Amino acid sequence: MFLAYHSMIIITHCDEDGLMSAALMYTLNNNAQDQKNQKRNKTLLFFTSPFLLLKRLLTLAYKNVLKHDLCILDLSPTEKTLCLAALFNSVTWLDHHELTINKMQLDYFAKMFKMNFYLAKFKSNTSLMIKHFNLGFTNIANWLDQIDTNAVQHKQAELFRSIVSAYKHSYAGAVLNTELVALTKKIANNLERIENHGFDWIIDEELQNKIDNFKDWLKLKQQEVMQNVKVEKINSLKLAIVKLKESMPVYAITNCLATHKDAPFDVIVVLTRKPKSIKLEFRTHTNFDVLQLARLFGGGGHKVASGATVKPIHDFFIIFKIKEFLHKLKH
Repeated sequence: MFLAYHSMIIITHCDEDGLMSAALMYTLNNNAQDQKNQKRNKTLLFFTSPFLLLKRLLTLAYKNVLKHDLCILDLSPTEKTLCLAALFNSVTWLDHHELTINKMQLDYFAKMFKMNFYLAKFKSNTSLMIKHFNLGFTNIANWLDQIDTNAVQHKQAELFRSIVSAYKHSYAGAVLNTELVALTKKIANNLERIENHGFDWIIDEELQNKIDNFKDWLKLKQQEVMQNVKVEKINSLKLAIVKLKESMPVYAITNCLATHKDAPFDVIVVLTRKPKSIKLEFRTHTNFDVLQLARLFGGGGHKVASGATVKPIHDFFIIFKIKEFLHKLKH
């Protein structure tokens, strides 16, 4: 099923879980071709976000690469992305988020087109793949579960999160994609080594400097968050609102707000204003279902970690909509 008779295109989420999922897919596809004594076909890898997945598929369709086999990882399907993906030679789709479409729609696409879906609720997409394909990387699955649920305890989970964060802090755009592709291939070729010995061997002087610079920058940004966060109480819910002019890891915001004098917060809203959009992230310290907030704005994710992207409207209207929803909840 993972033998790509044509060149394969992998589209994955631009985060730690998406990168590791892509590394696993590289390995699965290469192993399948090796077993068939087939020359390895070229694999193209693109990192994206849920909001930009549709644009990525449109770009690929415009470039007329529809004869390729397509694999989408760690990104939830929507009606529009399903329709575009169905144009490719074949599709394999693996995701662990809450679905926004129903099973009948998935069954239709699976029946009418060459589409295979592996969609189930796991702590990470990495653990879904390792479990489903019986890959046996229990340490890797555990580390990625910790990262994707922001419950990092193991040194190797923290190290891998720092590595990917340093890349995303140091690069942008097409250069970031190129650098992440190289990192993914390095990991794919060393999965057994990572399982047994972790990620320390990846760190050279240049990468260590990137990690140190990222951590210094992050410490300053966390101080700004603590100084500028707006705290409100709606009924019995505590709401924290953070407005940013440049992106920063949401886990770092959630973690530093856990030390705030008014913590824990039931709802954490992070608004990052970009030139053509506003990125919304929703988190919680108390297991409040923030997915319902993301869906107010057409987004998705998990019940304790979700997000959406909206057109650049005034912050007032976004905050008003959130507060209005919270006011209507019964406790």
